[in-house]
Amino acid sequence: MYGKQKTQKNEQISAEWHYISHKSTDSTLTFTFSSQGSRVWYLDDVSVIHTQTSSEMLINGDFASSLNNGWTQYCNTNDTCGGGKFGQLTTSNCHGGVSCFTDHCLMPNLDYLTQTFTTIPNDLYVLSFWIRVIVTGGPAGLAAYVSLY
Repeated sequence: MYGKQKTQKNEQISAEWHYISHKSTDSTLTFTFSSQGSRVWYLDDVSVIHTQTSSEMLINGDFASSLNNGWTQYCNTNDTCGGGKFGQLTTSNCHGGVSCFTDHCLMPNLDYLTQTFTTIPNDLYVLSFWIRVIVTGGPAGLAAYVSLY
């Protein structure tokens, strides 16, 4: 499953996608972020539900604890994203709970947030998440991608 959702300036979206696992044991969810100027992404309430058992498959999908709890980040350095613009937790502009993930890695660089979880082949899973972009002027350009495979 791969998705690209178009957002408008200062828009927030709650998304839900269905996914049938074709792999034998594991699937990986990846969010990819990049922006230009004063555009900032916020991600919260990430969930993958196994429909047959109603079980949550992700760890720390609400970002209530450290990013090291369940999530892995790639390319998240000052050298690749610009000073302090790589992905991190914040308590501002979140959807629910205490904290959420924020990212404003500078184009053309990309910042990745991933989590791998156990799946059963041919079973149905439901991915849902809340995402928001805040634009405060400057040149156009931003991208966020979601993949689950």
